[in-house]
Amino acid sequence: MSVAMPARQVGREMSRTLLRLDSAAVAVSASVSLAFARPIDRVLGLNAPGVLIGLGAIFLPYAALLLWLANRPMLTRDAVLKPVILNAAWVVASAAMLITGRPALSTAGAWTVALVAAFVGLLAIAQGLALRRMA
Repeated sequence: MSVAMPARQVGREMSRTLLRLDSAAVAVSASVSLAFARPIDRVLGLNAPGVLIGLGAIFLPYAALLLWLANRPMLTRDAVLKPVILNAAWVVASAAMLITGRPALSTAGAWTVALVAAFVGLLAIAQGLALRRMA
């Protein structure tokens, strides 16, 4: 006979897993942006490799923070809510870029922004659902 976990505990464990996934995705994308800023910039059509370097430099510590939050003994709702909000803001900013056409991106760049935004949006939704279970 199995013993079911309380919903709050399930929500906490889901949140930890999703924060770890978020951390890994951010760390990989930041590392790739730092290591390959110029070739990625050419594919995206940004003509500003410094932007990718800057984002990579900002996102590596953010990835470490997400991992630290996921591994804290006590995971609070606030610790989960902030990444949800930031992920949602990323999706909104990405949509604004695509709608306004600023900055101008190549076709591959627009698809990349859209696909990354879709992944981040799904992650934010999953994190939000896990957060609800923590209530």
